[in-house]
Amino acid sequence: MQTGRAPIMRAPSGPPGRRASGREAGVHHVSTSAPPSSVRPAGGFGPILRALRYLRRYRLEALGALLSLLLVSVANLAAPQMIRIAIDEGLARGERRPVLMAVGGLVAIA
Repeated sequence: MQTGRAPIMRAPSGPPGRRASGREAGVHHVSTSAPPSSVRPAGGFGPILRALRYLRRYRLEALGALLSLLLVSVANLAAPQMIRIAIDEGLARGERRPVLMAVGGLVAIA
């Protein structure tokens, strides 16, 4: 029966050829129970603010990365709409222009 402890294995440190057991073999038990009450739970804005302070030095790069993420998100949302337009307004009605416009939009997004 286990008591909430997980074994941690370490390499043996004795002379070669001798088989060690217990603590000599490097098996130590670490408690997996809840942390003591003195430890703060993770969360809040502290870590985020600390990370943002590191970005001060790289404002332009961080702004460029954010803008790139927004553009990729817009492109990922626009691609299915282009396909919808090609099918609903082009193929269903038998018109060529909406299909060509949608294909052009997909090529531009890619």
